[in-house]
Amino acid sequence: MYLIYDDDPTHCARLRTLLLSDPNNTEQDIRTASTEADAIRQLSGDTAVLFQDIRLEHDENGIRFAEYIKQHYPLCLIVFITAYTQYWENVFSVMPSGFITKPFTKEKVARVVLNINHHLPILRPMIHIREADNKLVSLPAADVVFIENENRRTQFYDDYYVGRKPAPLFSSHYSIAEIEQFLPSCFVRCHVSYYINMNHIRELRRYEMILHNGKSILISQRRYKDVENAFFRFTSDKL
Repeated sequence: MYLIYDDDPTHCARLRTLLLSDPNNTEQDIRTASTEADAIRQLSGDTAVLFQDIRLEHDENGIRFAEYIKQHYPLCLIVFITAYTQYWENVFSVMPSGFITKPFTKEKVARVVLNINHHLPILRPMIHIREADNKLVSLPAADVVFIENENRRTQFYDDYYVGRKPAPLFSSHYSIAEIEQFLPSCFVRCHVSYYINMNHIRELRRYEMILHNGKSILISQRRYKDVENAFFRFTSDKL
């Protein structure tokens, strides 16, 4: 799902029309919001791209809202839409994936769509696993927060649990070492029994990582340097 957030509904409608008519755009679920409350209500983990004005209602600086999005929806790409170039030097704190300046044109939208099509498979790759019965299982990597080896099975979870452990998204017969061949580069092994999706890491500390949900995950001393290097490459590639 794509979401367009601009305090002028006519701008939202115009951009939505151009996106839907672009031949390279494959997303048909494109929603609009004209207030912050409406934007927050519609946002979810399925929001792949947020098109957002830099200058919002009541002269509010939209960069603050974009920082909120990056904290709560780290896999969401942000494309700034604006007529105000004076804010541009401040936008890189949220690593936007593009800009569209007003007035909107087919050519401007086409360039942004191509850029989105390049970034989405990197940020939202799939995990394809061929199981013993020859069944092919496909999981969006974005849905998997961590992978744990337990009871001779490798379990895929969609959130790092606190208290009672939830049911896994998927359970594989492969060992934790064997499962690596199926994982995209956004996963890093931080412990003998764990892989973590680096899209969900908010902060890396000495022998510890903090996830976006606030959960602290320990990193084994032997693997810390590898995790540090992998996380540095991962964040650098997103810039």
